[in-house]
Amino acid sequence: MEINRLKNKFYLSVFIILLSNSISSYAKSNEIIKNRQLLKNYGIAHCIAKFGEGEWLKKDLGNAKSLYFQAGSYHGDALKHIDRYFGKEMANSKEADSENNPLIFHKCLTIYNSPKYQKFINGLVK
Repeated sequence: MEINRLKNKFYLSVFIILLSNSISSYAKSNEIIKNRQLLKNYGIAHCIAKFGEGEWLKKDLGNAKSLYFQAGSYHGDALKHIDRYFGKEMANSKEADSENNPLIFHKCLTIYNSPKYQKFINGLVK
């Protein structure tokens, strides 16, 4: 009887150690994913800030929108829904820097990377 109790304690201890290691690994994994996404966001912000300016940037972004429209197999209403979604989310965002500049790119990227937006997109493409 005593041997069985010792075995059970041993197995329970091993289980707890394995569980705590897997929780720790999961937390590290989430932190790695978060940091990778932040670096990706920084990269696109850097690219646009360094290489885009003025009317050229507006025209280039318009061309990109056209490219995404033509490359997809979804109906035009999906794009209208996206336009409305961003309009609503941008209107609700109150973020600004210390000089009260609106941080447009940051807001757009925050909306783009949000789980809420991913869910919205998943609903458009089933």
